[in-house]
Amino acid sequence: MVYKLSSYASKSSIEGRKFKYRGQSFSSACLSCEDFAGCCGTSLETQFDGAVPAKKPKLSRRDALKIMGGVSAVLAAAPFIAAGQFLIPQIPSTFQEVLIGTKGDVPVNGSIIYWFPFTTDPTYTNILIHLPPDLASQAGNEFVSYNRTCIHLQCLVSYLGTSGSEGSSSSNIIGCPCHGSIYRPTDGWPIGGPAAQIGRYLPNVQLRFDGDNIYAHNIVLDDIGYGSDTPPGLFSS
Repeated sequence: MVYKLSSYASKSSIEGRKFKYRGQSFSSACLSCEDFAGCCGTSLETQFDGAVPAKKPKLSRRDALKIMGGVSAVLAAAPFIAAGQFLIPQIPSTFQEVLIGTKGDVPVNGSIIYWFPFTTDPTYTNILIHLPPDLASQAGNEFVSYNRTCIHLQCLVSYLGTSGSEGSSSSNIIGCPCHGSIYRPTDGWPIGGPAAQIGRYLPNVQLRFDGDNIYAHNIVLDDIGYGSDTPPGLFSS
């Protein structure tokens, strides 16, 4: 025997049925009403009319791997970033003073050569000049000092002084033996040869005097071999 479901159902039985919708129960009459909010007394919203979706979209496996890879790369590079501060040392701007000698060690119109601030390369050799009276009055001090590296092609310069009558200068220059550049001994300015076309001072070594002692106090390291745009100055203790 085959049983058939009757297609007939009373109105009351239909209206009495309950249906679940988004966690709540509603009657069939309520759901069949055109005005859902008015018939059912609710203001339920869906993701299509402005409400937040019931479930947040999940992060895909590919995106998760990308994020993990980026974080790993940052963590792996962090030690090298910190180490870079030690692998690339900062250029110092001050140095430990060096005693060059005493005033009596350098005769008038003479010079001596000394190392400062390092002793690792000839470009760190400097010249201390005891100027004759006429040049000393122009320089404002009887002792001046410059780095010996020519600003042209970085040969080493020397002081070439000849005395005139009563200790005055006859021909006093700082000269480069390689290409003939000439500098004034009073301030290190180039006055001849290819260095004159460059037009920068020889790097000045700042001096400090303590009684008869003469100290090399400071120098701008970046100026060595390239010259300075500013005239020399004397450091006073």
